Amino acid sequence: MRFLKLYLLTFGVALQIQSSFAANAETEASPKETAEQATQQGVTAKSLPQPGSLHYQQLHEKIAGGQASLAEIRIALTERDPMILSNVMQALYAMRWHRGVLKLLSGLWSIEREKYPELAWEEIGEAPARVALASTISRIKNVKTKTYLEYIRGCVGHEEQLSSSQAIIGLGFNGHPDDLPTLKAHSAGNNVYVAQSAITGLGLFGSLQARDTLIDLLRSFKETNRGALIKDVLKQAYKWPPPPQYNPLPENNNASLN
Repeated sequence: MRFLKLYLLTFGVALQIQSSFAANAETEASPKETAEQATQQGVTAKSLPQPGSLHYQQLHEKIAGGQASLAEIRIALTERDPMILSNVMQALYAMRWHRGVLKLLSGLWSIEREKYPELAWEEIGEAPARVALASTISRIKNVKTKTYLEYIRGCVGHEEQLSSSQAIIGLGFNGHPDDLPTLKAHSAGNNVYVAQSAITGLGLFGSLQARDTLIDLLRSFKETNRGALIKDVLKQAYKWPPPPQYNPLPENNNASLN
């Protein structure tokens, strides 16, 4: 895609965006698992691999692919970079089949430092990583999620744009209809980075209402970099506009704006 590079690895979880628009403005891990076994899988079991290294890349790909061990996940959660740690939190959705990971997620939310002393608690306990954690837990639980959604919504206006953007992405992942006006407002807002996240969030939403919201936004930003981003998200997330033979009424919302 020309203006948007969007990686949604396995169930749309490990999110990374690079855009010219932004530039312009059911088993628990065995207790017998050893350091040697983890090393053979491509990572060291004792410390986080060097960022940018092959082992570092393999570690994150295994988590996003739902194939990591509990030991590997604990290694990834020693990450001190807020953006990367937030992506790890989102990617843990793919590990929801693992009972050990579900217990770990609960411990992360409850800040059980004594149980997992090696983790990056200073970062885990605050936005943006905690926002991503709330998003993942909410998506997994699917019921009784009010606590997590309220925390996410409360961070939408965070003074740090990374935390605000992570909250907006969280709303997109959770897809609650009440949050569509928030995503639309931020998509049209003045903060380029947050607007980019809100547009992406509307793509993650996956509903006809979200699609139509993007189409409406495109009418306002058609000839801009923001409009190009909206077109990319519409194309990738909603396969819009449809082929001409399936678009008989030019005046309706399904009409191409090209």
